[in-house]
Amino acid sequence: MKLNKSISINKLLIRIVLITFILSVGIISTVSVFNLKAYKQNQDIKINTVTAEKFSESITGEFEKAILTTQLISRIITNVNTDISEELKTKLEKLIKSDKGIQGLFVFIGDPSLYTDSKNKLFRDTTDNFSTLSINKTGNTVHSSFFDTDELKINSLDFNRLTKNTDILISEPFKIKTGKKSEYVLGFTSPLYHRNKITGFISVRYRTQSLVSKINSNKHSECNFILLSPNKSIIAYSGNTQNIGKNILNLHGKEFNLYSQLHQTKQHIPGNITKILPPDTNTEFEFLSSCKAPSDKKYGNLLILFIVISSAVLIIGILLLFYFIRKSFLPYKRLINSIEMLSKGTNPIENTGNLPPEYKNTANNLNKISQFYNDISAFTEHIISGNFDIHLKERSENDSPSKALNKISDYLKEKKQEQTTEEKETSLQLWMRKGRFEISEAERISSKDIGNLSYNIIRSVVNYIDALMGGIYLYDKENENIELISAYAYETQKHFNVSFKPGEGIVGACILEKKKVVLNNIPEDYIKIATGLGSGTPAFIAVIPIVFKNEINAAVEVAFMNKPEDYKIEFIEQLSDSIGAWIDASLVSTKTGELLEISQKQTQELADKEDELNKKVTELQEIQEKTAEINTRYESILNAVNQTIMTVEYTLDGTIITCNSVYTDIMGFEPEDIKGKNVLEIVQDQSESLKQIIEEVKTGKTIKKEVKRYTKDGKEKTLTATYTPYLDKEGKIAQILFFAFDISNINN
Repeated sequence: MKLNKSISINKLLIRIVLITFILSVGIISTVSVFNLKAYKQNQDIKINTVTAEKFSESITGEFEKAILTTQLISRIITNVNTDISEELKTKLEKLIKSDKGIQGLFVFIGDPSLYTDSKNKLFRDTTDNFSTLSINKTGNTVHSSFFDTDELKINSLDFNRLTKNTDILISEPFKIKTGKKSEYVLGFTSPLYHRNKITGFISVRYRTQSLVSKINSNKHSECNFILLSPNKSIIAYSGNTQNIGKNILNLHGKEFNLYSQLHQTKQHIPGNITKILPPDTNTEFEFLSSCKAPSDKKYGNLLILFIVISSAVLIIGILLLFYFIRKSFLPYKRLINSIEMLSKGTNPIENTGNLPPEYKNTANNLNKISQFYNDISAFTEHIISGNFDIHLKERSENDSPSKALNKISDYLKEKKQEQTTEEKETSLQLWMRKGRFEISEAERISSKDIGNLSYNIIRSVVNYIDALMGGIYLYDKENENIELISAYAYETQKHFNVSFKPGEGIVGACILEKKKVVLNNIPEDYIKIATGLGSGTPAFIAVIPIVFKNEINAAVEVAFMNKPEDYKIEFIEQLSDSIGAWIDASLVSTKTGELLEISQKQTQELADKEDELNKKVTELQEIQEKTAEINTRYESILNAVNQTIMTVEYTLDGTIITCNSVYTDIMGFEPEDIKGKNVLEIVQDQSESLKQIIEEVKTGKTIKKEVKRYTKDGKEKTLTATYTPYLDKEGKIAQILFFAFDISNINN
């Protein structure tokens, strides 16, 4: 409270001094400036009014002179005759030469309603302007010509105006070339009449530079002016002459600024806008002028007096302010210095022991702010170092900076976690891509042999995923057999002779169920009985089915010393399609090679048989002669065989076609009991073995084997059996013949 009271008193004193100082300076300045401004404005108004009148008179005079010249030439041409004679041209040339403001003129005599281009006739060009004859002046030389390249600047609308009244038409400024130079001119055009009928046109070209020279002769150095045509084209300008002929509304320089400021409702510069209407014409021009009155001694004396009085008041005010500051605000100096240091990034701690009581509270608050800044600096260092668990202690419920910084910390922590997750995902994707490339490269350098291919694949997989060991099992669907074709462990190729049936062990279970099998916490001896990779003590085993075109053709087994990351097993699953395709391609290639070898062998055999064919043809007659004898003997032998040997005929799938009486007597079946049945249903537990024999016979082999069969009443019989293919006329295997002897009594 004491500090606030002291501050209030000091502020009151300073305000009194400041108000006194400001009022004094303000009164003096207002009176002086008001008088000076009024004086200056009065001078500017006078000089602009006088100058505008002079400029208007000069411009009007120049226009009147050009109009009188045009009217004079019109009368001369009308009084002479209606043809352009040498005498007429001489008079016109003298008249033009006598006036420096006239650049030249156009004279046309003829019927203006005609638009042909014959001699002395008016014609229209593609821009809808008329062209005509001309008389030009270059320097002091005047010359005339027919069908000059110059154009009479009059369009069809102006042409209609000229034909309806006798006013002189003043054109927009246009550029015309005289010799090697170009200059802007105004065209003063008047119709020629003879007996109240238009017989032609006269157009006097007046130099715009003459207008500029005339205006400049009546102005002083502080004046700017612009003369504009009805279409806002610049005719004369006190500044850059390169903009003459251009539309002022399309410019952005000093010309447009002068135009826009003078046209504003409240003018920011002194000046006048004068409308000029030359006589005998309906064309109105706009003249803009802005002049400043020159400075004089009276104005300078007033300015000096104002500066002296203002300086004296300013010095007195500064001395009074310095006195009050010196007396009342010295205790603030230390606090101000501390605040300044705080604003520059230094965090001072103010010693409040020697401060007056009314300032201690402010110093303590300043120290708290400084400490808060130190806390923010420490907070920032933690954030920079990546420690986003740091939080500022909130000083109150309304401590918005601390809350905001804590939110930033939480936000950065969340973003860091997201970034870490994204980096892991990216790294995993790169790892997957690299692995697929390495496995594909191993497949590329492999031979077509399934063993070499599978070994290179499993070796690359085991090494890439850091597995303990691994193997590839090939599934033979036709024979219902699963065989380990390649294994790799401890950087060495392993050779095992291991096979399973679907459903046996974890490999057989994987093939049968078409699902991944995973084992954890494996006993020491489990690998010996459940896998084909041999001895060892892995902690984790996974078997992944290899599928190609929705059919399982293999399985990959990998073992780890410790439980692997999930993505390594997922990596093998992603590769399963590719591995399946590679294995299928290798098997197809192997089969193709075998078929090719068989085909080549058969081709050679056919060639050999063709050589022998001729020999056999010669022997055919001998064979035919002996056929009858052989048939007789064959029938005798066949009858003997049927009386001594068990004989059965099967279809290729094992269906019984016929059997002899020896077979039915020994086995206890009646022919009608077994005819049409499949032999696999009769042989009971020997069906798998018989199925394999049938498959081999279907390839053309003859199988001789001792087999066990069961009679109708269940007795076991030991037979010496022969299974042989029976060929049809085309040489294809049509049936299977079964011959057997009962040797049960011999064995007993």
